[in-house]
Amino acid sequence: MVYDGTRDCAAEVAEAVCRLYAQGKRGVYVFNGISFELTDVARCSEFVRECCAAAHGGGPFALPYWGGTARETEKKLRAAGKWTLGPERGDIVCFDVGNAGQWGHIGLCLASGLFAENTSSKVRGPGFVVSRLADMARAGRISGYYSVLPARLPVISATTAVLIIEHATGRVLAEVEMVDGGDHIGDQRKLYVARLEIQKG
Repeated sequence: MVYDGTRDCAAEVAEAVCRLYAQGKRGVYVFNGISFELTDVARCSEFVRECCAAAHGGGPFALPYWGGTARETEKKLRAAGKWTLGPERGDIVCFDVGNAGQWGHIGLCLASGLFAENTSSKVRGPGFVVSRLADMARAGRISGYYSVLPARLPVISATTAVLIIEHATGRVLAEVEMVDGGDHIGDQRKLYVARLEIQKG
């Protein structure tokens, strides 16, 4: 695993911890200097904090956003302006409305509508498990999404040559070398290029 300080890395750590738990592993496992105690069931805020700290490398990062309970953590995240539209991979998701209990609940978004959590629920767990966000949304429990780490930038490499042609005349204006996955005209109105060569005349 590459510890690059991104929210994608926090999600990777969460997935790895949940995998270990599903395999019946218990005891202490260390990721990038951060210890995860797999017998500490139902400490959801601690689990999310540890995943983010492992991705980031620990240190002072662990201090400003985290409370002793999920409710307190969400208050700190909201006060720090960390709210997002979510759910993106590695976003923190809070479940502090509906049937949230005295302490609330918190998890870490994964891909494909899943999230990692450390729960006392006998339906989804108990323990370090991967659950479906849709189930929590249907129950009216999601109170917000938050992000404390940046997204991982895509790795790019030059591959495809594209001609940019003037519509009215058909004249070639430029030749570009597009990066892998660089065509984002449909979703971002952007074309990511490695090289641009303007045609003369």
